[in-house]
Amino acid sequence: ADERCHVIPNIIDHVALGMSHPPPFNCAKKAFVIGGVFRFASVKDPKLWIDTAHRVIAQRPETHFILVGDGPMLAQIQRMIDSKGLRQHFEVAGSVTQGLAEYLARMDIFLLSTRTESMPNAVLEAQLMGLPVIAPDVGGMREALAAANTGMITTRNASDLAKAVITAMDDPVWRQEVRERAPALIKTRFSIDAAVSELLQAYNWE
Repeated sequence: ADERCHVIPNIIDHVALGMSHPPPFNCAKKAFVIGGVFRFASVKDPKLWIDTAHRVIAQRPETHFILVGDGPMLAQIQRMIDSKGLRQHFEVAGSVTQGLAEYLARMDIFLLSTRTESMPNAVLEAQLMGLPVIAPDVGGMREALAAANTGMITTRNASDLAKAVITAMDDPVWRQEVRERAPALIKTRFSIDAAVSELLQAYNWE
């Protein structure tokens, strides 16, 4: 049955998204920025994201966090940030319909805590901007990586996600490699040409 299954990749238009040129890697940067872009809803598990951030801050108190998105749990998550005493570490941008690239450009690592995914565009866009991805091993997350080593996929709990974040923070060589390799890979694998090629193969069209 495998030969009858074809995955048609998402199409990422880096020009339309304003993500053609990721910022250069800054190896001397002292204050890390961990970011996430997702809908504030139960399926994305933003509570686990905050718990992960809390664990990271316990080890690296200088870390800053940016959250982009909206949804029914937004106010609840803002209260959770305050209740844990983390407000000074967080920027909650809310819904961003334009200028997402500017937020991604400020991030060093992209973190997700979602319960399930199909082919997450947010992960593709993060790599398009050269960001290493830390995410749980759910749904199509592995398929969304530009290459096996452009992200760290781990079990879906705060301890393991935080451990992966710290590992990434401590590995500037790897993060620089991701910054240099991931954008071109995303542009190739998730281009309109790649989608058309898979579509033609699926229907045995020449």
